[in-house]
Amino acid sequence: MKKYSLILGICIIIPYLLTAQGGIVNDGASIKVVGATNLKIDQGGMIHQNNGSISNEGSIFLDQDWMQYGTSTTYTGSGQIVFEGSTHQQISGLNTLANVSVDNGNYLMLQNELTVTSSVDLHHNGMVELNNHDLKMAAGTSLSGYDATHYIMTNGTGSLQREVGATNVIFPVGNNTYNPATLHNSGTTDNFKVRVVEEALTHGNSGTAETEGVVNRTWEIEEEIVGGSDVQLTLQWVNTSELPNFDRANSGIAHWNGSAWEEPIAYTNATNVGTDTWTQSGTNISSFSPFRVQGATQSLPIELLLFTADRLSSSSVQLDWTTSLELNNQGFEIERMLEGETTFTTLGFVEGAGTTNEPSNYAFVDENASPKVSYYRLKQVDFDGAFAYSEIREVKGLESGLLSQVSVYPNPVQDFMYVQFGVLPEEINRVHLELIDMHGHVLNQSTVKVKSNETISLQGVEKLALASYLLSIRLDDGQKVIHKFVKR
Repeated sequence: MKKYSLILGICIIIPYLLTAQGGIVNDGASIKVVGATNLKIDQGGMIHQNNGSISNEGSIFLDQDWMQYGTSTTYTGSGQIVFEGSTHQQISGLNTLANVSVDNGNYLMLQNELTVTSSVDLHHNGMVELNNHDLKMAAGTSLSGYDATHYIMTNGTGSLQREVGATNVIFPVGNNTYNPATLHNSGTTDNFKVRVVEEALTHGNSGTAETEGVVNRTWEIEEEIVGGSDVQLTLQWVNTSELPNFDRANSGIAHWNGSAWEEPIAYTNATNVGTDTWTQSGTNISSFSPFRVQGATQSLPIELLLFTADRLSSSSVQLDWTTSLELNNQGFEIERMLEGETTFTTLGFVEGAGTTNEPSNYAFVDENASPKVSYYRLKQVDFDGAFAYSEIREVKGLESGLLSQVSVYPNPVQDFMYVQFGVLPEEINRVHLELIDMHGHVLNQSTVKVKSNETISLQGVEKLALASYLLSIRLDDGQKVIHKFVKR
């Protein structure tokens, strides 16, 4: 490999092509590529080190890697770097550049986070492999040359970041298949990160793998500034990523809210956008985390108004559920699966009401002192042997710590109820409270300031009818616990 310690292009005042074969090692020198000048490194790459500087206002063409070393080694300028090799190329040590082009028919592999301020061009002939690093596109940066075979590959934890406002912005991401997401934000313009994972898990980015009823993809979407967004989201997939029993004609986008999958507002027919290629859309999205496309779940032969699972003590978890009507219902098998397990275990059986149009309330207590996360579901069984499953509920293990730091008293209660907090994380200064009846209706909600070792009064208890209720207590960091109490 040749070593160059010279200034290139300082005297060049007209368009010019400078070719170097075998690569360039810039070992502390200053290199300047003036506007309209091309520096073509044939059969080689760039090693940039030892406090060297490169000012690029033209174009630098590489057949191999760009390797930059040292915090005082600098690259500046509004020019472009073109990766045009015939094998995979790497970019390392370069954190910011104006324009990057990938025209090699293979991968440009990021070895660190990269911010691009002007343009990214895949020439319909390249891929960018993120690995565990983000590709951040500054506001106004263009992205071109992508298609179903040339896109941003989110093969690790890295994401593609773009600014999204009141126009459609496509995130051309995928892994083995192309699974882009399109965002339109009618709310406050914000930066969004998007990556796609080639699996669908029962709990967003954790739990066991789904085996049916969904597209086998998960789109991880984050907003930079939480709040203020109102997004229309469109997700794309191909036939081969659909799991068995997925109903494309009756499907929608579901969102994992941290404890359960939020069902689509409506299930509709997917839109065909090409050979074996489909999209689904969702609107009015204001919170972000994992998203997936799922078919309409098989309906239980009952109407289940409420199903909750809450840790009552260090050794017990209570399940409560309410039906509004039942048809031929023999009863419910209670099933649990602990974190790390792959199958559900039957804990017990609760008899049903047979056939009724009246609301029915049920409860089951599981003696569970596990420090692991527990997953619960109901298996509703008919007298003729037919059965169907409820949605899954998650209960955190004892290691979560929140249960031991919150107490609610008195219980039963007549007029006044209090919530007492123990030692809370330093960053927590608010708590979100929801008062819920046994039909799942939120009767009252509020956000109050709170600090460690403080006791607050729950408002509105004196006006409640005599019945059982749930009090949901959620901290700013997402930790949540639910207490059941009785009004007498």
